[in-house]
Amino acid sequence: MFRPGCKIFLLLSMFAIHCSGSAKPDTDSGTIDPCTELGICNTADVGPSNNCSGVATESECNAQSDSCFWCGGSGLCLEASNASLCNSSCSSVSLTECASVEGCKYCEKTDTCVDSANTSCSCASFTDETACNATTNNCGWCSVTNSCLRSDLPCLPARIIFATSFASNGNLGGIAGADNDCQNAATGANLSGHFRALLSTSDDFVGNRKDFFRSYLPYVRTGDGARVADNWEHLATVGLNGLELTNAPDRDQNGNQIFNGQVQIAWTGTYWISGVNFTEAALLDDCEKWTSSQAPSDSYLHKGVAGNVRTTTREYAAVHQTLTPCNTTARLYCVQQLD
Repeated sequence: MFRPGCKIFLLLSMFAIHCSGSAKPDTDSGTIDPCTELGICNTADVGPSNNCSGVATESECNAQSDSCFWCGGSGLCLEASNASLCNSSCSSVSLTECASVEGCKYCEKTDTCVDSANTSCSCASFTDETACNATTNNCGWCSVTNSCLRSDLPCLPARIIFATSFASNGNLGGIAGADNDCQNAATGANLSGHFRALLSTSDDFVGNRKDFFRSYLPYVRTGDGARVADNWEHLATVGLNGLELTNAPDRDQNGNQIFNGQVQIAWTGTYWISGVNFTEAALLDDCEKWTSSQAPSDSYLHKGVAGNVRTTTREYAAVHQTLTPCNTTARLYCVQQLD
């Protein structure tokens, strides 16, 4: 819980924090007030003071400066230099241009270009076989996962996601070291396939990594096999329009549930804005690209972003948007790849 002495403005993946008066730990919830945690109360702003991408409403966008303008078609605040990308209606954009237009995306269910805020465009939103097969040829039922997929995609088993049974400080040996930890954990638990860490750095975002499979198949947890997310789009947009995970990713590689009193956080390096954002990372908040186990020396150095493995909200990716010292221990989220 944030205390009244601080105003927090999230701009892109950085914080600008203004504090007036003293702040105390929130002992009721067991969390730490960000003014205390970040150690920058009564100091100058941190981060950019005018970033159009981090503004959520038209009035706030128009109040920024002349360098920002509101794109009504996409419902986004854009830099003035990107004015040509604003389209009054994504539906009028051709499919070949759809992906390059700000605020628009391809809708596999309808084979049209739609607003990027649309969360019901995935074939996975059909929950029964009859409805799935009754649509256009773009969707088809996969009996292996009991889910609706794009008809041109192979029907394969769901992908596994787990939180490691062990916790490590922020010195993970970089992303490569974290990937290796995930693979070793999976191998030790006799899980087949390749596994990589759901982890970002300030210049290597998991949503953009070429070696990371962003699954069109459902994600399930170990142990009870319960579905965590319908696909990557679901996993990566939790928080938008109230979207939550189907079940919390609170099982380790052996299928054991993670309970209160145990380590409940997992390193991610990813913030959320309105929803989880795996294509932008927490600038500088990655424990020196996951090579530092030092105690914090200032507001950002030697801190990283971690999520809560026991929640279905966007805080599975980042707890309260606060930072975790790199000398703290946290788990890793590990995700099964396609091969």
